[in-house]
Amino acid sequence: DFCDVPITAVLDSNAASGPSAYGGQWFSYTAVSTGFLTATTCYAGQMEDTDLYVYDGCPTAGGVLIAESDDEMCDDITGGNPYGSEATFVSDSGSTYWFYWADTWNYYQMPFTWLLNSSPPAPYNLTTTVGVEELGLSWSAYPPDMTSRMMSIGNNVQEDYEASLVKKANLPATQTATPSVTMQEVQRKYDSQPQTRDDAIVVLQLYDSYGDGYGGSGYIADSTGTVVLTAPGGWTGTESAWPVSLAEGVYTVYFDYASWGYETTWEVINFTDGNVVIASGGVPSATATSPGYFAIGDYDYPHADLSASNIAFDYYSDEITVDITNSGTVGTGLFYVTYYLTVEVASECGNSTYQFSSYVSSVNADSTVTTGGTGILAFLEASTGNVGGFGSYTFGVMVDWGCAVGESNEMNNTYSQAVSIVNPVEQIVFDIYRQTGDADFDSIGTVTGQISYLDTELVGDQIYGYKVNQAANAAAVPSAMSVPAYGSPLPGVVLPVPQNLTGTSNGWHVELMWDDVVPAVEGQGFEDGVIPQSWATTTNSAVGWFITDDASSDYWAVPPGNGFYAASNDDAANDDGSMDYLITPAVDFTTGLPTVLSFSSYFDGTYSQTAHVEVSTDGGASFTEVLLVTPAADWTTINVDLSAYAAESSVLVAFHSNDNGIWASGWAVDDIVLGQTVDPIFSYYTGYYNLYRYNLDGATATTELFANTSNRSYSVYQTEPGTYTYAVTALYEMYGESEVSNTVDVVVTAPDPHEPPANLIADGMGNDVQLSWVPPFGGPDWLSHSEGDWVSAIGTDGPAEFSVAHRFAGGALYAFDGMFVNQIKFVPNAATATYQPFVMQVPEGVNPVPISEYLMSIGEPIPGSQLMMGQWNAVPVPPHQVDWNYELWFGYHVVTPEGYPAGCTAGPALQGYGDLIIGFSDDWISMGAVYGLDYNWALGAFVSYPPSVQVMMNPGFEEIWCCMNDWQNVATGWSQWPIENGSHFVAPTGDPIYGSSETLVPFVGGYSLKMWGLYNGSANTNAYYQTFTGESWNHPIFPPGTGISVDAEIMSHADDWIGQGTNTVTLFLSYWDINWGFISRQDSPVFSAADEATVWHHRHVDGVVPEGAVYVNIGVELSQADGDQHGSAYIDNLTAHLVPPESTGGNNVVANTIQTGKVSSQFDLVDLIPTTNGMDLPIMEQADRSMLLGYEVR
Repeated sequence: DFCDVPITAVLDSNAASGPSAYGGQWFSYTAVSTGFLTATTCYAGQMEDTDLYVYDGCPTAGGVLIAESDDEMCDDITGGNPYGSEATFVSDSGSTYWFYWADTWNYYQMPFTWLLNSSPPAPYNLTTTVGVEELGLSWSAYPPDMTSRMMSIGNNVQEDYEASLVKKANLPATQTATPSVTMQEVQRKYDSQPQTRDDAIVVLQLYDSYGDGYGGSGYIADSTGTVVLTAPGGWTGTESAWPVSLAEGVYTVYFDYASWGYETTWEVINFTDGNVVIASGGVPSATATSPGYFAIGDYDYPHADLSASNIAFDYYSDEITVDITNSGTVGTGLFYVTYYLTVEVASECGNSTYQFSSYVSSVNADSTVTTGGTGILAFLEASTGNVGGFGSYTFGVMVDWGCAVGESNEMNNTYSQAVSIVNPVEQIVFDIYRQTGDADFDSIGTVTGQISYLDTELVGDQIYGYKVNQAANAAAVPSAMSVPAYGSPLPGVVLPVPQNLTGTSNGWHVELMWDDVVPAVEGQGFEDGVIPQSWATTTNSAVGWFITDDASSDYWAVPPGNGFYAASNDDAANDDGSMDYLITPAVDFTTGLPTVLSFSSYFDGTYSQTAHVEVSTDGGASFTEVLLVTPAADWTTINVDLSAYAAESSVLVAFHSNDNGIWASGWAVDDIVLGQTVDPIFSYYTGYYNLYRYNLDGATATTELFANTSNRSYSVYQTEPGTYTYAVTALYEMYGESEVSNTVDVVVTAPDPHEPPANLIADGMGNDVQLSWVPPFGGPDWLSHSEGDWVSAIGTDGPAEFSVAHRFAGGALYAFDGMFVNQIKFVPNAATATYQPFVMQVPEGVNPVPISEYLMSIGEPIPGSQLMMGQWNAVPVPPHQVDWNYELWFGYHVVTPEGYPAGCTAGPALQGYGDLIIGFSDDWISMGAVYGLDYNWALGAFVSYPPSVQVMMNPGFEEIWCCMNDWQNVATGWSQWPIENGSHFVAPTGDPIYGSSETLVPFVGGYSLKMWGLYNGSANTNAYYQTFTGESWNHPIFPPGTGISVDAEIMSHADDWIGQGTNTVTLFLSYWDINWGFISRQDSPVFSAADEATVWHHRHVDGVVPEGAVYVNIGVELSQADGDQHGSAYIDNLTAHLVPPESTGGNNVVANTIQTGKVSSQFDLVDLIPTTNGMDLPIMEQADRSMLLGYEVR
């Protein structure tokens, strides 16, 4: 036999018989399915010694050997013959394979029988994953066989029709046309005749969609089968009509077959009854054996009744099917069923929303047929994006899409049904087999639809083997076994627990600390920078081993290590580096010390350099090599087993760097540990801890995981007083989480609401004293990650636009919860740039992009020309209330045409907190982490108490009415004294200055109040003011002790200057009782001739509401001594802010009260400093230098 004329093999038995010129016989087999083929002579009773070779083609035509077998050692199967052959290989459906069989014992002579078996494809890529006393298995599976996927789905009515038109156009016209008669012509003829008949006049009307008529004849027959009308075929055009007079009774309509009948529809129209259509349908659906029916008069006649049910999908054929039932009394057919797979089913005749169609040629009365289409999966995947088309759907169908069949019930032609298309892999049954040691593989379990398995309760460090097979379902034939996989689980251990957890509290702040779970091991890290005492070096070089933190040279680069390390650098020395020895102190292993050496090494082996670890037991007289170091590209950790020296009492270890007599490179070592060891479990330690808090509510205890950290301390803020219990665990790879540490109870108490300031310092400077102190917890303060002075600035030295920020989170904000950010400070460095401050509130851990979604407060854009370059500038922002449950981000957005606009302070950078930037990437990034710039932004945010309430109506005089005394503009909401006096006017921008060619420019806005003397012949005052009572302040009460802070801007123009005489202007607060009895008054410093002309000047007055006050007047007053005192003043932006007494709405208000007095005497109040003014008392001059003064701040 030759491979080009092989014997055709079959599944099961194949006879190899007869002599072969080449010692064997060739067979071929074409696989009918994808899976495994097994060719074998290993079966019971088979005693021939065979050889087998399998090819994917005839070798002389280029076929490649894909499997072979000689002695399979299958004597346990054959019954004593170990020399049978067996080969299993993956086969593809449709592929042909060549088998060459030879009988080794009886060369050239046969017969023997070999078997060919087929099995489903086995799982592949079986792997094991190590766990603690368990092994995880995973594999890949072959899906069951199915038909090839179709890229187009079913059919389309329009496409079918258009294809037929192409075909029709290519056919020659062979029929003789019969003239058609239109419906209008029949109508005219009918109308022209006398109407004396008792019978009904009906018309058989035909319509052709293509316009070329119909080639077959049509008929109307009565109940006896007698034809009463013949409509001859062969007419042309789009319509043709045939009238007939019919008596009452049941009639049928049917047509002869002719090509393209589906283009033609018919109607039976009752002329006598007002042109009512009494029957209709498609020409192909009305045949002699399955006609259409109608009746003249009140008669019952047969109808079809079509409906759909039982939508199903078959994965293996990729086909959808639906049952179409005709529950009527007459058969029908030649209609379309349309399908709606991913759209809603439609019921309109001829709708265009269907997705494919099928055609039903006939369905008998009271019968069901099944129809459908293929190519479903590819269509669903393309339409929905569901991988493979798998998923849950609602499929719909419409029966008789073109409404060609007359039915007794036209309302039941649509149907929808939920259909789930399940990946067949999810139904595959996998059988898992395990081998322990040398034992056989035994089944340990099955899984369905999953390609993984967890084998538990194993013995640590034991080797286990696994195989898996698969079957399409529980009843199917299983595949061959997969290739085996092996694994060894980790042994179970008790995980080390963190020790010595402690906790302390300071107000709401709790600080937790604990010991490192990894025990310390003393190694030699050379951090002193010199060769340690008791260590030794020997060398033939001028250099030898030395200690450094950078041993790199021209041709040998050493990567950065862990600080200082020991190095031998022959590249730099370039002399005899063959005997460079670094020798440890002696160790005594007889004491039970671990016989282990561990060290960190950088050795790349370039230029023929070698590195040796050697041991001496004779005090260094001789050394024995225990390790030749393998070159590596970076620092590596090396462990050396010295158990051979366990009985030695004096062991020296030497690191021998050898240039082998040429100009070579070198070796570096660090962190040398000898005679010590660490439990191997710590190699699994992740470096992280979990922190737990226990809460006891009655008899119920709850455990809360509240933090994960790599540090050995943690700060947490508790918001309620009480006793809190904490514990910590360590996390290990593979093994998971340790048991909890010791628990610690921490008592949290609220901070003293009257906590005094701390660290008061008084510095004498001549007659002056400088006081400074630390404010109490919760007082106003600057938040900043900046430390030190401005040292640098960041930019591109060209046009740029970016934002910078500081970030504060969690506990760092607790002391400021409920307070307000009202200023941002920063250091600008480009006068041509524009800076705009902002504040953001950000959920914890979120990168706030886009910024606009997190902005809470935005200041005005500030040109750099208005700022001090290279210095701190504090600018206002609209107040933002701090919520410590969110992160607080603040900074500025800068747009610059040049330079380096963003100032920085010195590092180290607080990466991700003090150096955040956006504008050069899509997200906020750390300037240090990404660009290596070790700075923090020069930034700060001032956090203070809630802004005080401004109570003046129309403080800028922008709202006016006209006219008092027929000429005066008057500010709404304001009163005048004397009433309706003529010495005031709300002047608009551009109003002429009296006696001048110049005009008014208000301080802000478009108006300012102008006042001048009354000129009544004596000293006089006139006032512009507002009156308040308790209810007017928008507070439930107006209690004594409420502070009021009044401010305004005042200007007198040089051409109508108040300095012409003695006129003055003051801001005032006056207090009155319930009967308008005067109580007291406070005035601002006067505005007078002492103030520069044509310049706006600020005036301010503070007051405190006294006991008994019911009415409060707030305003401005101009005083004139007599009629010879001239000049006017302009007033603008007159505001009054409330300073609430001790507490308002729960807001904590802290005032710093400074007292002074002699030793052993009472302290006297010397000043009250608003907390927003900072923490330093201005220098105070003392009148008597000899007086010993003491100070306290409260």
